[in-house]
Amino acid sequence: MNDDKFYDNSGDWTADIKWYYLETPPTVSSTNPANNATDVDDNTTITASFSEAMDSSTITTDTFLVSGSGYIIGTVTYSGTTATFTPTANLDYNNTYTATINRWRQGSVRECPSG
Repeated sequence: MNDDKFYDNSGDWTADIKWYYLETPPTVSSTNPANNATDVDDNTTITASFSEAMDSSTITTDTFLVSGSGYIIGTVTYSGTTATFTPTANLDYNNTYTATINRWRQGSVRECPSG
């Protein structure tokens, strides 16, 4: 972590700034159903497991999206390192679905030693 101070144009201190760095960005380590799976049950839940614990407040229906012929309505839960999307209705057979976890999700913040 680096500590910096922010000064306005007249040189007066206005705020402290703390910088945090992630050592290695988290990745999706596995999914269920697997990528390009076929013959998936129509009442399945969709899970994504991460390489490390995530900030659970950033794993939501705004960041874990499922689409087919349009966006699928559902709920999202997060436990341990796994996010689960549960559709509110059964998925349609003979349709391709895509699950996306967008860039607003965040890993747990770790402070870097100063110096």
